[in-house]
Amino acid sequence: MKIVHISQYYNDGYGYQENILPYYQALLGHEVVHITSDRMSAFVPLDKRIVGVKNYINNKVKIIRLPIKGEFKGRFVLFEGLYETLKKEKPDYIFHHNLTSPSLFTAVKYKRNYGTFLAVDNHSDINISGRNIFWRIGYYEFLWKSLLKGLYKDINVIFGVTPLRCEFPVKYLGAPENKVRLLPIGLDLRNIPPDSKSALRQKYGFKDEDVLIITGGKITPEKKMSNILKAFNMLCEESSNIKLLIIGKILDKDVENLSKLNNNIIYMGWKNRKETLEILKMSDIAIWNTQHTTLIEDALAAGNILILRYYGSTAHFIDNNGMYLFSNSVKEIYDKIKIIVQNKGLMQKMSEETQKMINILSYENIAKESIEYYYDLRPRYIHNYFMNDKFLDKNYGDYEKII
Repeated sequence: MKIVHISQYYNDGYGYQENILPYYQALLGHEVVHITSDRMSAFVPLDKRIVGVKNYINNKVKIIRLPIKGEFKGRFVLFEGLYETLKKEKPDYIFHHNLTSPSLFTAVKYKRNYGTFLAVDNHSDINISGRNIFWRIGYYEFLWKSLLKGLYKDINVIFGVTPLRCEFPVKYLGAPENKVRLLPIGLDLRNIPPDSKSALRQKYGFKDEDVLIITGGKITPEKKMSNILKAFNMLCEESSNIKLLIIGKILDKDVENLSKLNNNIIYMGWKNRKETLEILKMSDIAIWNTQHTTLIEDALAAGNILILRYYGSTAHFIDNNGMYLFSNSVKEIYDKIKIIVQNKGLMQKMSEETQKMINILSYENIAKESIEYYYDLRPRYIHNYFMNDKFLDKNYGDYEKII
């Protein structure tokens, strides 16, 4: 079939869902087109952000960059010529990224006139979209809930990319619960480097016997990642062969200062996608002590044991392949890392269980299920596997909001 994705922004060469899911759909033999704006995401430097109006092929997907009339920076754009482009492309399936964008009205208009299948995904949860109560009530619960009320009957399926992000549209945007399905951000296995773990360690100057723990991303004071470093310093007093690797951008003075006090803490800086995946593959354990980051999917794809803060947007990542943190205390972080690194048999068992999760959450599976909903809207395997009490503890106090 012909699948057309619509997203507000598109960053060439990044590892986001809007980059990778269309590629995997194309690998399944479908014709895939991605309509987006003439600009990259708001966090990209201004001099590189506007890339222009053009059409080109990227990873088997035709990219159409349209001009815009205006922009609510970082949230949505007002496209020029979107409806006309849809009429020209004649999609069988529209995959619209984000519920709260004016372009959804255009997609619904096209669906009403031509009967195409319309899926919309949601990447919002209260931690990233509703931390300010006045913004949550005014922008989401009043404005967008009212605007979307008349559109839901035309939307075939709403995909939440984490369990918690399945709940946000229902709870705050008035979406019908029976239309919501879990379609997680997947694992990009095709781009995991073919090099052996040992070869990658040699390349970056590490030994095979080193236990490498990795964390990273955009490290801000709110994430309190300094607690990971404090716990790691305690572990170093007991074991000399463990090392903590940090990738990304440090914007937290505490983390910056602590990283300089221990030679076994290695700040590797901002890395491109290829380097990031190499460093993840050569590591043993990946840890994040606060909210979801797309590095989690990359770490799991690379075979890492996971230590993650438990809440509704990480609840589907660990099933005997790591451990959850239920607080952000230094002691709990220290205890969980210590249990794993001092028990080689447990590490081996968790590494074996990691493969099971990789098989379930591979982008190949995600892409297949995204297509299966075109034919049958009943919940598919991935939704049924994770959306139950084994994974989701909604009575846990920090299930919905952790910061």
